[in-house]
Amino acid sequence: MKKPQMIIFDYGHTLLYQPNFNTSNGNKAIYPYISRNPHNISFEEYDRTINELFAKIKAERGNILEIHEHIFLKLAFEFMDISMSVSIEEAEKIIINGISEGGVMPNADTMLDYLKATPHKARLTALHVICPALFVSSDEKSTAHLTHNLCAVSP
Repeated sequence: MKKPQMIIFDYGHTLLYQPNFNTSNGNKAIYPYISRNPHNISFEEYDRTINELFAKIKAERGNILEIHEHIFLKLAFEFMDISMSVSIEEAEKIIINGISEGGVMPNADTMLDYLKATPHKARLTALHVICPALFVSSDEKSTAHLTHNLCAVSP
């Protein structure tokens, strides 16, 4: 594997987005991985509980509370007294992929081509003007490999 010359972190709707975003689809994707469910929590109850807990936490976000997805999942699973047959890290991937397959924003390729053709210092300025949510760690001529939340640009 070659070391990327530039890594762009995309926080959404700059290079990538999640078409047809639906949290219930993510919950549906992870539900079959429940390995212990002593209270026989149905999918409907599981889905409702996850969404209600997330809404309560989201209501406090920016005020006093910010919670990582892994911590949220551990909290939710403990609250419902369930266990999963996969790790928290794998559960997060299953949920994210269930929520949406992810997509490339229209014209993202045009923007990346422009940035590729721009000198390094001007490229950083352009990135901050065009997409202030991006972080760039290096440069060189490159091609983009897009995933959900990360665009790795490699030689």
